[in-house]
Amino acid sequence: MKKFLLYFMATTTLFAAPQAVVFDFGGVMTKEVNREAVVHFLCESLQLSKTAFEQANLEKRKAVKLGKTDEEFWIEFAKRHQVHLSNDWSQKFKAVLKEAIGVNPEMYALVDTLKEKQIQVALLSNIDKRLSKLIREFGLYQSFDPCLLSCDIGVEKPDPKAYQILLQTLHLSPADIVFIDDLPENITAATQAGIDAILFESAEQTREELKKRGLLEETQQHTIVRRAAFDIGSGQIKMQVSDVDLTANKLVNILLTDTAYVGLREDLVNSLDGRLSAEIQNKTVAAISELMKKAALFHPEAYHAIATEPLRLASNANILVERIKNETGVPVTIVSQEEEGILGFISAVSETDVDLSQVVSWDLGGGSFQITTKHGDRYFVYQKKLGKTPMKNALLTIQGKDITQTLSPNPISQIQATQAIQYVKETMKDVPAELRQKLNDPHVIVLGIGINPLWGMPQSTHFDKTRVLKEIHCRLNLDDLAIRTLDAIPADRKEAFPHIVSNLILAYGVMEALNISQVHYVGTLGANAIGALLSPNYWKKNTQTLSQSTLPITQDGTNHS
Repeated sequence: MKKFLLYFMATTTLFAAPQAVVFDFGGVMTKEVNREAVVHFLCESLQLSKTAFEQANLEKRKAVKLGKTDEEFWIEFAKRHQVHLSNDWSQKFKAVLKEAIGVNPEMYALVDTLKEKQIQVALLSNIDKRLSKLIREFGLYQSFDPCLLSCDIGVEKPDPKAYQILLQTLHLSPADIVFIDDLPENITAATQAGIDAILFESAEQTREELKKRGLLEETQQHTIVRRAAFDIGSGQIKMQVSDVDLTANKLVNILLTDTAYVGLREDLVNSLDGRLSAEIQNKTVAAISELMKKAALFHPEAYHAIATEPLRLASNANILVERIKNETGVPVTIVSQEEEGILGFISAVSETDVDLSQVVSWDLGGGSFQITTKHGDRYFVYQKKLGKTPMKNALLTIQGKDITQTLSPNPISQIQATQAIQYVKETMKDVPAELRQKLNDPHVIVLGIGINPLWGMPQSTHFDKTRVLKEIHCRLNLDDLAIRTLDAIPADRKEAFPHIVSNLILAYGVMEALNISQVHYVGTLGANAIGALLSPNYWKKNTQTLSQSTLPITQDGTNHS
């Protein structure tokens, strides 16, 4: 039957190109379900054996029938069993669920291509309410208009009524539509309704069928690869696993983001010889190994890590890089601060749809910050070795305290805060005129990535100088415990307490120095790992060679092509 349908479709003559392409969801827009990834995540985060998980899962199924979501059940389960979940647990859980659905990135790339050609793209899918709600939350229906689901229209394929509803909704005749499904019975019903139908086998086969119908030209095949990238920063190691469209050079599917907290910059500050301690090296290797275990569930084709300020400064960085490569298999590239700025810009704009010439990115890190913009094909990076840790230490120095003996500058007085702001402004007297001029353009948008100075505070994605100054004043003269209580910071994030006020002071000082009126924080949970995922040279052979240039930049630290 299947061979007959393929033959029939291949020999059908169409006199005019169709106006709409209608897709099925399960089995077409998705691949095989990956239940293993969900089970592993829940067992690990809830501290359950597989046997205990299966018992709890039976309880979950009953709860779902009563109206609870999977997420709500597991959060309540954790509370009942006194298991602490991380602040980003829900986000990670949704990412794992999205992977479990088995999104087919090649098919979403095909949908994007059709939409670029102004061809209407619709969905006709058999699905229940619960699962459709979850898929909608993931944004997997956003590409389709209309999105006709059996749970909404009250009828399932292959019932002829489903195709009648489709035609009525599209206001098109059967000859104007191409329908794609993976089940022969649904294809048969569509052809009986007069609709041209393609029995789905693969994304490549579907592209070829659409070319025969005049919907696609002979264009370069989109190549999708799955990668895992790491950003080894001053206080955190961030990882992102994504599907990357090499043809369009964009991320088409973010599968997992995760973070490990490793205080590399703090360790280096406390070092007497400018070397990373054996203890912190062990923690770094162990953290990357643990992140790799999580990434392995998504089966990346390649891994790569970039390292920033701490490894730029450490005299024994090459030893740590070699250890990571030998013990985990992950090659590491230590990037210059200029490269870091460019990666930050790439990461920031990947989250938005804006004119690149009207964007300035501000990447605030643990050891430094970079402010980057782009002129044509060239980047301009303004950089300072002033990040979270140096700012905290500057405040300790203002207070007359020993930075090797004192961890936190809190409480901070009004006078000390004013002196610290002035210190930031003095440090930034060398800001080039062209950057100041660009920032004075009212059409330019400043995108913040890296550390959010308003972390943990409400409505923190957009902020101006007035808001930052207000948050500083609310926290002056408060010690770590009072700040933790005010901002409801979890006890397991105690390393954040000393930096809350100093980060705000640094942000305000930079905004004052550059006359930045407003910042749009775009987050990028994967941090510079996103830029690394999209930078081809990191994925060539022998990228672990530290002397190899990974981005085409000059040596003068100003303009970069």
